[in-house]
Amino acid sequence: MSESRIRSAFGSIHADERLKAQSRRYIHEKAYSVRRKHRQMLRLSAAMLCMVCLLFGAGGVYAYFTPTAIISIDINPSIELSVNRFDRVIDVRAFNDDGAVLAQQLSVQYVDFANALLQILQNESIQTYLAQDAYLSIVVVGENAQQNDQILTLAQSSTAHQNNIHCGMGDQADVETAHASGLSCGKYQAGKELMALDETVTTQDLQQMTMQEIHHAIESHHAHSHDTSQHESSGGHESGGGHGSSGGHGRKKHGHGH
Repeated sequence: MSESRIRSAFGSIHADERLKAQSRRYIHEKAYSVRRKHRQMLRLSAAMLCMVCLLFGAGGVYAYFTPTAIISIDINPSIELSVNRFDRVIDVRAFNDDGAVLAQQLSVQYVDFANALLQILQNESIQTYLAQDAYLSIVVVGENAQQNDQILTLAQSSTAHQNNIHCGMGDQADVETAHASGLSCGKYQAGKELMALDETVTTQDLQQMTMQEIHHAIESHHAHSHDTSQHESSGGHESGGGHGSSGGHGRKKHGHGH
C-alpha cells in the first residue's frame, strides 16, 4: 500500500473519531438542555402548586375565622359567642365584668355551638342566677337564616324546662350600634325597647343594669300604660285585673323578639 493511501486511510479514521466526538458533545448538550428545561418545569410546577395551596389555604383560614352568627347570652354576665360557617365558636367577647369572669371559666374556643351553649347553661354561676329567678336572654344574630334557625331551635330546646328565659332573633342592623354602645346584641335589643318606653334611659344606664332590671322596667311601663288605658276607658273609674307579672313580658320564654 502506498504512503498516500495509508495517510488517507488514517485520515478517514481521525475524521470518524472527530465526528463521533462532535456527536457525543451534541447528544450531551441536548441531554443537558432537556434536563435543565425539565428541572425548570419542575420548579415552576412546584411554585405554582405552592401558590395554589397558599391561595386555597388563605381562603380556608379566612372562611374559618369569619363569623357568620353571633349568640348573645345575657343574664348579668353579658357575653357573645361568634360562630363561623362551620358552626364552631371562634371568639368569646365579654361586655361587663361578670361576663369577663364567665368567659374565663369557659372552654368553648373552636367548640361547636351546641356544646358551647350546653357548657354555658350548665355553668355554676349561670345556674345560681337562674335559681334566683334571674332573667336570661339568648339572642341569635346572623347572616345565614338556616344557621340562625338551627342555633335558635337548639337554644329553645335546651332551655324548655327553665323559667324566665327568652330565646329570640336579633337584628343584624343593630350589631354595630350595640357594640359601639358597649352592649351585647341581646342587651341592646332589650334596652332599645326600654328606651322607646322611657326616653330618660340611656345606653350608659343599660350598661349598669342587669337583664332582670331591664325587663322589670319594661314590665312596669307596660303595666302603667295598661292601667292608664283601662282607667281612661272606664271614664276615670278603677277597673280590676291589672297586668300581672306572671303573664307579662318578663315571663316570656321563647320568641323572635320582644
